[in-house]
Amino acid sequence: MDKQKEYLEYVYNDLVKNTKFRDASYREIDIYDGKCKGLQVAIRWGSQAPYFNYVPECLENYLKDYWGLTYNEIQDLFWDRYEEHIINMVLSKKENVSPHVRVHVDYLREAKLNEGIDLGFVDKVADSVLNEIVWDFDRGLVYFPMINYSANIRNDDFLSPLSSDDPFSNDIGSPNTTWHTDLMDHIYETYAINGAERNRVWGSLQGEIWDKTEEYWNSFTRDY
Repeated sequence: MDKQKEYLEYVYNDLVKNTKFRDASYREIDIYDGKCKGLQVAIRWGSQAPYFNYVPECLENYLKDYWGLTYNEIQDLFWDRYEEHIINMVLSKKENVSPHVRVHVDYLREAKLNEGIDLGFVDKVADSVLNEIVWDFDRGLVYFPMINYSANIRNDDFLSPLSSDDPFSNDIGSPNTTWHTDLMDHIYETYAINGAERNRVWGSLQGEIWDKTEEYWNSFTRDY
């Protein structure tokens, strides 16, 4: 084992030791006595195995500032094992979470790696799509030129897939809410992603687009 791997192994073991449920409700997962809180909020609970759609920002900053890890080291550490450790913590207490989260622990292990996931490729696909999306905060509009779709950023037809745990199999309340399906069909055909990569790409897009809507709402409260 080289020094880098040995160091990452040490960091991983320390993280695991200090990753704990906040209290006896077993709902919130914090690290280092609350230095980073609520790590479980980034988990996506879809029809496939649960997965993180991004590295929690607080965790990423902590790993950079305290442990001195690089971006690539953080990616390797998180997606390699730590992601699965947190998910398994939640699944081990699944009786304390919402019914749609109560999936079998083995489902994660069976479904997560059946198809190879090239995370570098997934990131490039997500970044490429995100760069194509046009946001017009002045008029409150968002435009997806690749599928010829535009919407008011506040429109429920646009927002529903972003707030749903499983927008592709659940009824999310509107017959007009199909833009996310059209977008993923376009990505599937354009980039030749496989099923497992599709879930990862959507998770990344869902999180990033939701963050952009948050930025839109926050733009009304900025001090100039």
